Amino acid sequence: MSLRPASTIGYIPANEQAGPELYARNDLDRGHQVRRRDPVWGDLATATAANHATFVYTNAAPQAGEFNQSAELWAGLENYVLN
Repeated sequence: MSLRPASTIGYIPANEQAGPELYARNDLDRGHQVRRRDPVWGDLATATAANHATFVYTNAAPQAGEFNQSAELWAGLENYVLN
């Protein structure tokens, strides 16, 4: 298997991507698109790698911190639906 050079794939330049500065000094929180716990299963090495793989900006969407972390709002809804 060979991979094409990044310059031929059309990656977004780093200076045009959102990063930690988007979430600094405001109420925005990184809302996971794939919930962190969901892919964390298997042997320890696999689970650890899967856990780390969810902590990327491409798996995050800006959300109001109170909404994202509230047990009654988003986190509560996730837990209710998935349990």
